[in-house]
Amino acid sequence: MNWSIPPSTGTTFSQLSDEHLSNSQISDAKRRSANNVTEDSVTVVGCYFCNEPIPYRMTLPGSTITLGQFKELISKKGNFRYFFKKACPEFESGVVHEEITCDTDILPLWEGKVVCKVERIH
Repeated sequence: MNWSIPPSTGTTFSQLSDEHLSNSQISDAKRRSANNVTEDSVTVVGCYFCNEPIPYRMTLPGSTITLGQFKELISKKGNFRYFFKKACPEFESGVVHEEITCDTDILPLWEGKVVCKVERIH
């Protein structure tokens, strides 16, 4: 499973025409433009939900994101476990998925983004 999320181009909505953007890119750019939010003031969140191979991409304002803020993005109902990708020199891979359970804990960043695996508790 590929856990990387492509970096943002930093291009603003006004610099591109609609024909060069996907619908989600257009929506994100319009929302940022309407809210006067720049790429620098948001954190990209990639979420792999229940073993789905393609992550959901979302953004949250600011660079310090808590588990509670992250949970507000998830519209699915149920009980879940949250594992966040982070650098870890203790293992040969240099990477681990750390489970975070406290809503006030700040989420780790991986290459400037929050990358999460969400698993349903059965």
